[in-house]
Amino acid sequence: MKLKIITLFFSMMLLLSANLYAQLDTLNIFKQTDHIVELILKKDTKKLASLSSNTIYCSLCFKFEDSQPRNYLISKQTFFNKHFSDIFQKDLLDRLERKEKILFAEYSDHADYIVWYTIYRKDELTEGHEGGQFGIWFKKGKNGLLFSGVETIP
Repeated sequence: MKLKIITLFFSMMLLLSANLYAQLDTLNIFKQTDHIVELILKKDTKKLASLSSNTIYCSLCFKFEDSQPRNYLISKQTFFNKHFSDIFQKDLLDRLERKEKILFAEYSDHADYIVWYTIYRKDELTEGHEGGQFGIWFKKGKNGLLFSGVETIP
């Protein structure tokens, strides 16, 4: 009986410590992603580029009429020089500042995490509209998370 109680106790401690670690990891990820989003809001592209992956995933950088399949990857120089200001206009920046967000673990070649910001709430545009999300991609680097892409859904 004592062995069962001891085993149960250690199992509970392991479960609680794993949960605490996951919460601390999530808080650390949000802290890093919030810093990068602050750079976006300030339009500090020089600092942001230094905290970015070499290639940026950007489905928004291509015309949807183009039916050619793409991987949507462009160099960070092209992203910051040609697309950043077109994507991050005042209306989007205002919506990002609401900080309505969720974290999603992605684990792909181009992202480890995506932070989804609600840019249109359900029924905000028109009754029955499902709303919209703006995703900011992040990839693990040597010294923390790197900005690695953007997209929207739906």
